[in-house]
Amino acid sequence: MSKSIILLAVSCLLCFASARAEQVGAQIYDSQCKSCHGSEGSALDTPILHGQEPAYIVKSLLAFKKEIRKDQIM
Repeated sequence: MSKSIILLAVSCLLCFASARAEQVGAQIYDSQCKSCHGSEGSALDTPILHGQEPAYIVKSLLAFKKEIRKDQIM
């Protein structure tokens, strides 16, 4: 099998994986975040998620999980 065919196959797999990850992320946001942060991630009475760097959101969520960062709801 030539390198170009292998590269094409890997690229296709990555595209499908990325699309699936985006879909799962949207489902998680809808079920666990949207009620407080709003459908656009910019509710007035909670931290704004819209426009934040993904690394910042991951860091913040991990801090909540490790109980380094605290909030009554989170």
